[in-house]
Amino acid sequence: MAALRHRSVEARATLFRPLRGPARMAAAAIWRARTPPALFGHSMTTFSERVYATVRRIPSGRIVSYGGVAALIGKPRAARGVGYALSHLPHDTDVPWWRVVNRRGAISTTRINGVAQRQRAILEGEGVEFDERGEASWERFGWDPHGEGGAANGELAGGLGAKPGAADQVGAKEDVVAGEEGRG
Repeated sequence: MAALRHRSVEARATLFRPLRGPARMAAAAIWRARTPPALFGHSMTTFSERVYATVRRIPSGRIVSYGGVAALIGKPRAARGVGYALSHLPHDTDVPWWRVVNRRGAISTTRINGVAQRQRAILEGEGVEFDERGEASWERFGWDPHGEGGAANGELAGGLGAKPGAADQVGAKEDVVAGEEGRG
């Protein structure tokens, strides 16, 4: 038993020993590959630039999901990348990051202390209303970049996986009724 305990202590010491030589260089390269370029003084990525340009187009009082922004820039599966890009904005930015919410229309920045309350307050100041679940209506507040007013297409405003709006469901019922009338 003592031999097993000795091995685990020895293994732990090896894990926490500072890296030297080629191993240290490899670990540093991995760290640099996973660290945002802004920390090294490089310019932002093209992806981030496209995210910021798209978010700047969202009008006051409108919302778009992370997946919706990703789809608009041609990367429909990059919703997390959009969140990552927005989370690395400087504090004095002109990008209206608060207009991007999750696919339910709710605020997703709850892990950062005070940011969710600030985001909600800014959105409410722009006229966006939230229900008792903390979700905004895509039909009323979703932004359709190809049209005016609320989102005509929940897929664009709400991002991938968004529920179709009530208007879409009514249209489907009218098609069925019209089909039945044609038979008689």
